[in-house]
Amino acid sequence: MRADGVFDLSARFATVSDLLDESDPARAVQAVSGTRLGALADILRNTGRAQRDAAVPHLLAPIDLQVIRPPASPSPPACSSA
Repeated sequence: MRADGVFDLSARFATVSDLLDESDPARAVQAVSGTRLGALADILRNTGRAQRDAAVPHLLAPIDLQVIRPPASPSPPACSSA
């Protein structure tokens, strides 16, 4: 997202994982022009499932090929034999 709209950067970063592999992801995004998809307000209006038009851009969660795991639970206390 930029001041003048929402842009598709998938020609350079096919996945979020590709973007996060960059040494400076923010700078990498700024260096790519991308394809403008539309105004943020218009895309947000089309994001809710109830009123979504599949032919118009809408937002999705940015998780793609990242492994999603629940937080690690603490290890149980060690048992001592007396």
